[in-house]
Amino acid sequence: MNTTGAMITIDAADAIELAEALGWLRDWFTYDTDTLDQSMRRHSFGLFSLDELDADLARFAHLLGGGQ
Repeated sequence: MNTTGAMITIDAADAIELAEALGWLRDWFTYDTDTLDQSMRRHSFGLFSLDELDADLARFAHLLGGGQ
């Protein structure tokens, strides 16, 4: 839902593709976690970590009908 509470729809094929892309990003995070986490903290000015971003991406993928 958006800020007005109205439902937003997305084509099923687009939702699947977005969920797959989010899954790919989450898989990439496990490749070199320490380096990526340091970079995330540096580029977000320490406001959030790689774990927080990973959790957000997992939630978005779930909302799109993706697994995990």
